[in-house]
Amino acid sequence: MHIVVSARKVLIVLLVIIFLLVTANVLGIYSKYWLGYDHVFGLVKFFDLNTENNAPSFYSALAIIFCAVLLAVIALSSQGLKRFQWFGLAVIFIYLSLDEALQLHDQLDLPLRAALGTSGIFRHAWIIPYALILLGLVLIYGRFLLELRKESRIRFIFSGIIFITGAIGFEILSGLRAESVGYANAGYAFIYTIEEFLEMLGIALFAYSLLKHIEHSIGNMRIEYK
Repeated sequence: MHIVVSARKVLIVLLVIIFLLVTANVLGIYSKYWLGYDHVFGLVKFFDLNTENNAPSFYSALAIIFCAVLLAVIALSSQGLKRFQWFGLAVIFIYLSLDEALQLHDQLDLPLRAALGTSGIFRHAWIIPYALILLGLVLIYGRFLLELRKESRIRFIFSGIIFITGAIGFEILSGLRAESVGYANAGYAFIYTIEEFLEMLGIALFAYSLLKHIEHSIGNMRIEYK
């Protein structure tokens, strides 16, 4: 039997999952800060977008790995330097998946903050090395991006902007909020909710963009089983 992987249907499934996870997280925030129930049989923590080893972090890691697989598929169908560039992106997304699952960037936060004495917009000090790495990747992949077909280039840039707005932009806002009033408050919770939502949305749109790129350059992806 052959199953055609539809970019539109995959995007819809991912968006539905994101909606359900964000809704569960918001209900958890309401339960914790308005009703005074911060456990509820473990469900508050299980759906907290700012906690590791739970449903949202598991989904995010899988979604990023899915993008890595799609990047590898494109790499295998490419030739010359393009093949290595696509594989390079696949490796980056594998790391991002591990980062999401293990919260590697958070483990850098306290040591970097202590070493650099950061505060304010750089309270979450991991932003500094990650922003520098991002700048380096933009420089390395700038020409590669410009050589893509227009539709793919626009989709990649758009999804990247959404992801970075969440991952860095709202991370800065959450750091400012935490520095002024602390972490245990509804305001901080809603900021990280928007942050994680934008990250998940950016990844979902990037997966859609990759599938559309595959449809145009390779053909529809098919899964075959007997």
